[in-house]
Amino acid sequence: MVQKRQSGKQTIDKHKMEIYEKVLDNVEEEIMLLGKDFKILWANKKVFDRYGKDKENVISDHCYKVTHNIDHVCQPPYDICPVEETIKTGKAATVLHTHFDKEGNKVYAEVSGYPVYEKGKVTEFIHISKDVTERVMADEQLREQQKAILELSTPVVKIWEGIITLPLIGIIDSARAQQIMEGLLSAVVETQASIAIIDITGVPFVDTEVSDRLIKTMKAADLLGTKCILVGIKPEIAQTLVHLGIDLENFETFANQQAGLEQAFKKIGKKMVDNE
Repeated sequence: MVQKRQSGKQTIDKHKMEIYEKVLDNVEEEIMLLGKDFKILWANKKVFDRYGKDKENVISDHCYKVTHNIDHVCQPPYDICPVEETIKTGKAATVLHTHFDKEGNKVYAEVSGYPVYEKGKVTEFIHISKDVTERVMADEQLREQQKAILELSTPVVKIWEGIITLPLIGIIDSARAQQIMEGLLSAVVETQASIAIIDITGVPFVDTEVSDRLIKTMKAADLLGTKCILVGIKPEIAQTLVHLGIDLENFETFANQQAGLEQAFKKIGKKMVDNE
């Protein structure tokens, strides 16, 4: 950083500048002062440590060259540049960004750009980057766990050659409904099943959204050559479907899974036999 900086009648002397730099060198965030051309005018120690570069190879270089090792302003597949947003709007901007450290590892960073004004004009920009890799990775792990739980709660079971069943239990929200559709269609493609039995015995209630999702799922399966049989429709759910005006005329429905299985085996030329 320059030893003296004139702003109006105020002058910051060398001693104060050394104190400021010492403070900024010991914070957790990476801090850079950038010109309008994205060239680095000053950087704290964290920047040098993160990217394995000495001061001579950072100062006057472009920020995106240091943090991304690329020769142009960040463009897709890279993230939105907060400083570029600040240049456009004249206001502070914060985005989630990806950087690459000296080993080439991806670092998730919360990056903020702040305009520096002098005499009412933007002259420079402050670039502050906070490492949030652990938080992002934890969020991704949580999403993977939630996805795994959804998959376990919507198992597709092959019970016979050409017949699969999907027993549903619990409340079906939009996320789970999407998982149901994806899981069933994937199983249809994988098993080449001609019949899919969807059992909603364990579903406590069906509203407009749930019924709409189920119908779309069955229609999608039908396009893949798989006929769906809906079973487990309780009297209260039947009344709800009628009240909502849901049309299931094009689909076979049965009160319980046994009746649905008998129909499925009949369709493939088999017959269920009671050993008793």
